[in-house]
Amino acid sequence: MFRRWNRVVELYGAMLLGEIGGLSDTERIARYTRGGGAFHSGFFLEPPRMDWDPARLIEMTRRMHDAEPDGISWVIDNHDRTRSATRFGGGPRGTRRSLALMTLYLSLGGSPYLYQGQERGIGDGIVEPENLADPIAVRNANSPGRDGTRTAGCSVAATSRGERHGFYACGPQVAQEGETNAASSTGQHPA
Repeated sequence: MFRRWNRVVELYGAMLLGEIGGLSDTERIARYTRGGGAFHSGFFLEPPRMDWDPARLIEMTRRMHDAEPDGISWVIDNHDRTRSATRFGGGPRGTRRSLALMTLYLSLGGSPYLYQGQERGIGDGIVEPENLADPIAVRNANSPGRDGTRTAGCSVAATSRGERHGFYACGPQVAQEGETNAASSTGQHPA
């Protein structure tokens, strides 16, 4: 079925990107993408499930890259899992680790996909219980859900007069605490 879809989308210069089950089964993912397979590319979704374990991260990355060096969509963060900067130790250490792994994935064949704020090493936002909106958190009393992952970082910090010079204002999809101008691109690269 997917091979038929592949032929149809090629008529339009489009591509099929698969979210393939068996997240850690690199050979299974490669079968769907290798040599003009069913999909042009497939997400490798194991890294968002992993904490900081350099040996395991390298082993999984090498195994996926060896199985399919060009048809993989590399992912470190997504809207369902804690952000890598938080998972990898939080603070400056977690940010450095997240950016290092992202740099590695940018150098591999295939296509890297960056989640909002990942290019700046932003960790999870802090969401107060009364502001939780994710159904997982709302329906399960002791679960923080995915709202912290889904908080958007500021693109450009406001000046002391509140000016943004044409850039969007911080407007996360859920109310959050702890978002600082230091996490913005302006905060990371002051004039």
